[in-house]
Amino acid sequence: MFKKGIIVLLFSAFAMADAPITGQVFSFNGNPLAYAIIADGADQNWVIANDIGHFNYHFSINIGDTLSISRYGYQKSNLVISNEPFYKVSLIPDPIQQEDITVSRQNQIFRGQITNSYKENIGIDNPQNVLQQIPGISIRTYGGKAGIMTISTNGSPTVNTKILLDDIDLTSSQNGETDLSQIPEIFFGQITNANSPGIFYGSGAVDGVLRISPLNRRTFISASAGSYGFGSYSGNINKNWSNWTANLSAGYLKDDGNFKYDIQDSTAARANNDFERKYVAFKTTGKLSIKSNLSVLLLGSQQERGVAGSTDWITPKTRRNDDLQIGSLTFNQLHENGYSKMQFSYRKSLEKYDDPNPWWPIESKHDIRGVAFRIQHHRNIWNNITTTFLYEGKLEKLESTDVGDRERKTNSIASVVNIPIWNYINIIPALRFDRAESNQIQPTVDLRLTYNNLKGSKIEYHYGTGFRYPTFNDLYWQPGGNPNLDPEKSWYQTIKYKLFLDDSYSNIYLNIGERYTDDLIQWVPIDESFYIWQPQNITSSRRTNITIGSQYNLERLPLQIAIHTTYQKTKDTDSDKPLLYAPELIGYAELAYSSSSIQISLNTHYTGERVSSYGYPDDELLSSYIITNAAIQYQIPIFGNQISILLDINNILDKQFETINGYPEPGRAAKIGIKYMLNN
Repeated sequence: MFKKGIIVLLFSAFAMADAPITGQVFSFNGNPLAYAIIADGADQNWVIANDIGHFNYHFSINIGDTLSISRYGYQKSNLVISNEPFYKVSLIPDPIQQEDITVSRQNQIFRGQITNSYKENIGIDNPQNVLQQIPGISIRTYGGKAGIMTISTNGSPTVNTKILLDDIDLTSSQNGETDLSQIPEIFFGQITNANSPGIFYGSGAVDGVLRISPLNRRTFISASAGSYGFGSYSGNINKNWSNWTANLSAGYLKDDGNFKYDIQDSTAARANNDFERKYVAFKTTGKLSIKSNLSVLLLGSQQERGVAGSTDWITPKTRRNDDLQIGSLTFNQLHENGYSKMQFSYRKSLEKYDDPNPWWPIESKHDIRGVAFRIQHHRNIWNNITTTFLYEGKLEKLESTDVGDRERKTNSIASVVNIPIWNYINIIPALRFDRAESNQIQPTVDLRLTYNNLKGSKIEYHYGTGFRYPTFNDLYWQPGGNPNLDPEKSWYQTIKYKLFLDDSYSNIYLNIGERYTDDLIQWVPIDESFYIWQPQNITSSRRTNITIGSQYNLERLPLQIAIHTTYQKTKDTDSDKPLLYAPELIGYAELAYSSSSIQISLNTHYTGERVSSYGYPDDELLSSYIITNAAIQYQIPIFGNQISILLDINNILDKQFETINGYPEPGRAAKIGIKYMLNN
């Protein structure tokens, strides 16, 4: 099968990571500047930065070329391209009339708040390459691509980290999680940590919000093949006009997913572990005028997979089908001193689960729908004091064979004020109120203090509260749901320090955080004779996290180095034991080399020992593991376009490991891909 895939590749063309020009736009006073336009000299290829100034320019460009940076109310600047992995651009207000300014990293000093962002490495169909760059992240899957993939942050349950795709909330209202296996890898172009997540995103954002930014891609066709019956084909058509840009993308992925693993001094085979995904996506962005723009994103993704079960409960005939549809319509109106944003988004998924086990057959169906409407207004009101006001209305609906027909309406308002004190100190207080149906109002408070003049460094203190509504499963699952549950309530404080080694990308950072949660929802047995469990607000937790890391860019080689390690102490305060699946130590190291024709990436990820279940006299533990991956990409110009060939090897040392107890992960896997891309 693998040899056949190689032959196919000779006549096909692989969607791997292109290295985009990424950066952030600021106003002259150091505040992030929303919705600037980044364009080439002919205004043929262009992108629009998001609401915190982040941009990804993914079109063909060479070192020494110039991009223009423009925004209503500000003077146009020109950005000279170098080997810099992340650009920071400052714009001057427009009333001062003079010629266009040319900027580069050497003469830019930024005292504003810079949001951490992580972009894709070279690799084939592997979103973990982006996710593992984020400090404190644990990725959990049920053994290969067929297993649902979720993430945990800072040792928390997975329901406390919210995932957004272009500001569309991907959270399932049924179980409170986001299954990232439903999202095509082409979308994992850049991931950004959201600031003040509890204020802007409410329920379920206690441990943070990750914003996935799909890129404007160039036109390409691609194919890849690899171990365990892996194969994928995809393509993208990109078209740019003077005021509109559009992308149409489609792809197919198949993974047989069966492999052998060691268990109790013998070898067993993992079966019924196949995965198949089809997707089509469309994104368009339009410049309606110099003051307004409009964007539309649509994604349809269908998954069919086997459910292998755990090593203790094998399910050789169980199947699961998912049909995910998401979309958004966003309108932005720019002002000289701010912007107004309106967004309508929806999420719909149809999930079917069929287990024909004769002893305990299960057939269930869940139709999950959600719509949201957001209005956000941001303005500089006086003497560099900025305010942000947010209103959000949500409707969540579920039709389920196990939960019944359920509905929840939520209305939320929030306000944030950024107050500069002297030149380098900012005080940012914020307040939010949420109300679901006739339930009591849930307040969220947030306070951030920043100081940016410690010889090229930044220090920040952050205090905040958060909450999480019970999921529909928690409230109404039959049997066992508990409609009397209270929301989980949390508070946290963090101190962050970042030292910039020069005016560029290189830095060293230290983060220390402490989090408390009360009324934790935990499922416990209430009728052992019938194996009935029920969720209850019966416990609380405390978590302490310390992260140290560095990002370094060596332009002369050129080489990029990233390393971070997180120590986390978690405790269930009732039992005085560590929280389940919370490793005490997480580490990551990456080495990336890039030239005009060759890119090489080598990274390794460490996850420490975890408690998988409580027991007597001893708890059950999952062993620590280290996974090392490598990829090399070679680019060949042809007829003014480009062919790229990539070799990707995951788990080089062929380590056996589990992220969830009873679900072994695949061993070493090699993939090869080829891609033909137009230099439009």
